[in-house]
Amino acid sequence: MFKDYYAVLGISSSTSLQEIKSAYYTQSKKWHPDINKSEEAKERMQDINEAYLILKDEEAKSKYDIEYKIFKAQYQKRDYSASPISEEKKEYSQKTYTHSEYQYTDDVLRKWTQNAQKQAKNMVDEAIDELKGATKSGLYYAFRSFIAYLIGMTIFGLIVRSCIH
Repeated sequence: MFKDYYAVLGISSSTSLQEIKSAYYTQSKKWHPDINKSEEAKERMQDINEAYLILKDEEAKSKYDIEYKIFKAQYQKRDYSASPISEEKKEYSQKTYTHSEYQYTDDVLRKWTQNAQKQAKNMVDEAIDELKGATKSGLYYAFRSFIAYLIGMTIFGLIVRSCIH
């Protein structure tokens, strides 16, 4: 399965490494699961991480660009738009950048993209686990603080009451 990583990040194939990083951070801020609570945030973040893992590496990007040109040549014949993200809506849609019928011609790149996909999934799962852990810790400390406040106010109330009588 071929993914148009440029469409995932919302950039063109002639984008510099600095612009790739900037697009990655922009998309990450928008779709990170601890910020975006939508159902699709996890999947989108995985795709964003996967795209970044390939495009930030010079050798992987070089191989990907060769494959991308082959892919574009095949799909332009099928009236495939060079920019799968709708210009009107700028919406992310997996249907527009994932092409299951296209097979990689470069086996090394295919393996790299599979590894990037696994890494991206692990990165998102770890972020979600950290968020769950932080939430549990936060609730635990909030509960402890509430109990300490309650005990303190009870003692203060008893002292004031004993002084009045």
